[in-house]
Amino acid sequence: MTQDSTRKPFADRWMSNGELQRIASYLDRGRKFEDLLSDDLASELVLAYERWQRVDFDFFSAEHINTDDISAEYALREIDPPFELVRDRIDSLTSSMADTLSASSATQREELHNRMISEIEKLLRQLN
Repeated sequence: MTQDSTRKPFADRWMSNGELQRIASYLDRGRKFEDLLSDDLASELVLAYERWQRVDFDFFSAEHINTDDISAEYALREIDPPFELVRDRIDSLTSSMADTLSASSATQREELHNRMISEIEKLLRQLN
């Protein structure tokens, strides 16, 4: 796959507030993947997901921030990340999240639901 085959006009990409924040944070940290060639960036994506899985997909870990940074670099290049290279890791993450959710109590699920609603309401206020 060539870079050009996955390029999209930046203005045409739908970018959520969260994605914009991740890109801004990545830029603030110095855009450490900027000089990597496409194949090297894809290798970093695979390594990042392997490392993140080793810390049980902790969303507050440096390993997770690294996966976000790599995704931000792809966004800045206007290229979709090659997530097919980490499909097994993503499937494992999805399964882990489902297991965690099903093992949680009704009170924990309600707290999570309320936090999600709060985040959505905050986003909607920012849009208005």
